[in-house]
Amino acid sequence: PVALSLIVPAYNEAERLPATLRHAADALPRLAEAIEIIVVDDGSTDRTASLAAAFPDPRICVVSSPHGGLAAARNRGLAHASGRYVSFLDADDLWSAEKLESQVQALRARPRGVVAYSWTALLDADGRFLFAKMPCRYEGIVHRTLLVDLFVGSGSNVMIDRERLSIEARFDESLHVAEDWDFL
Repeated sequence: PVALSLIVPAYNEAERLPATLRHAADALPRLAEAIEIIVVDDGSTDRTASLAAAFPDPRICVVSSPHGGLAAARNRGLAHASGRYVSFLDADDLWSAEKLESQVQALRARPRGVVAYSWTALLDADGRFLFAKMPCRYEGIVHRTLLVDLFVGSGSNVMIDRERLSIEARFDESLHVAEDWDFL
């Protein structure tokens, strides 16, 4: 059985997707679990789908569909995901090598935990550091805090334990901004 499903929504990301997949692949060997990488090509008109399909990693599955937006692409990925843990990685984002391993460990250490998150550092187009969201740690029921301060920072920062989720998780496809915040 698949333990971790990585969902990568992508729309016209041919230039950035290979680097994103390379960074993700670098983080994945640290985990012993069975992993699937679902690249959701959201109706791209560039080479996004063909680059994802040609990426040299047998764990990659490409799902193509008409353009529906980021929320719809994430929902398509969720529909195809079979892992207990689900993590999202936007095609223009990069992860640190230890991100996934740390989040799996955090969820396993907390029997009631549903979501583990990480922090965000913003880089310019040349990879130079711009600024980072202030690191913070919240545990327990964090809904109020999340409403006041989007401490998660990005949809690419979360990992969800679907076995502990009491509802079917879906993104609101009517939203065109902040759909990740709404989802959390």
